[in-house]
Amino acid sequence: MNNSGLITNSNYENLKLEMSFPKSYSWDKDAEVLNEDEQVYTQNFFAGGGRYSTTADLAKFSDALFLDKSLLSELSMASLLQTYPDKNQYGYGLWVRFHDRGKQIIKAAHRPGRNMGINTMFTYVFDHDISIIILSNTDRISVDSLSAFIQKQILEQ
Repeated sequence: MNNSGLITNSNYENLKLEMSFPKSYSWDKDAEVLNEDEQVYTQNFFAGGGRYSTTADLAKFSDALFLDKSLLSELSMASLLQTYPDKNQYGYGLWVRFHDRGKQIIKAAHRPGRNMGINTMFTYVFDHDISIIILSNTDRISVDSLSAFIQKQILEQ
């Protein structure tokens, strides 16, 4: 994973050039138009919004976490996947839920991310070893709906 990290005030300008960060756009309901978001120092959002990555790096992370099982001990993995009904099935960084996806019920782990015009979703479908990674530079997309749509398309094949 060479294209992932935390944006800081000191590395932002270089990263922007090296990584070709896309501009982000937020929907203006009154004008009914997408507006480019103003530049902000995303490190103010800390790990919740100051991270950057690529789909390739996130796929490597997913494989190491769920397929190779090389990142966490068995106990740590069990803790990661533990969810709490009183917290909307949220656990330690992931929502783990069961979903009706047409012809079958699946168990999936989800991690959304939203910040201004940036909208992301990571979904891992257990029993099928499918990772879905959505990175969007607009807040106009429902990453939850798109992830569910992709799951249905793949699983109904």
